[in-house]
Amino acid sequence: MSLEKIDAIKNKNEGNEAIQACDINELAKTMTQGIRRWEKVIYPMMVAFIILAAYGFWLIYNVTKDMRQISTNMIVMTKAVVTMTNTLNQKMNNIDKQLTEVNQHMAGIDNLDNQLTKINASVLSINESLIHVDSTLTGIHQSVQYMGYSTSNMSGNLSELNQNISAPMNSMNSMIPWANMPGGGNKRNNGPRNYPTQPYPQMPYAPQPMPVPQAANPTK
Repeated sequence: MSLEKIDAIKNKNEGNEAIQACDINELAKTMTQGIRRWEKVIYPMMVAFIILAAYGFWLIYNVTKDMRQISTNMIVMTKAVVTMTNTLNQKMNNIDKQLTEVNQHMAGIDNLDNQLTKINASVLSINESLIHVDSTLTGIHQSVQYMGYSTSNMSGNLSELNQNISAPMNSMNSMIPWANMPGGGNKRNNGPRNYPTQPYPQMPYAPQPMPVPQAANPTK
């Protein structure tokens, strides 16, 4: 090869190298511009991501805290529900006992009604018996009045008998020899005594038939 050709080849190579260097510079400039454009997008995205991550962490922390409080409150609520259930069971048992006692009292009230019915029947029979007793007492009162009338009549008859006997007895005493002796004879006053014919106030005698007591009705 001649020197001219070698020089031409060298010149070509140098030209190519210059072209390549220009292309590399343009590529570097283009990449730098692209990176700058991406930096303008990526940096705000990174800041937004950091903000969102912090906000998410804060939310997760608050949710965890709330869940812990909810679990604690659930334990307390469970204890309260258990206590309330036990209390409710006790109250229901007490209510059942009271209802049983009320039923027993109601049954006793029914028996009391039956007893009151029997008592009313007994009181009615007693009232009927008292009516018969009143009629019997009325008859007894009338009988006592009749006895008073008879006693007053007997007293009058005895006084008349005494007056009738005293006169012959005085005559007989005067005929006895020792009747005129001192201290002899009858020491009583043999003179006639004035006995009241009716010593008691008399009521008009009206005999009435005695009431026959009726037999009392048997207890119902």
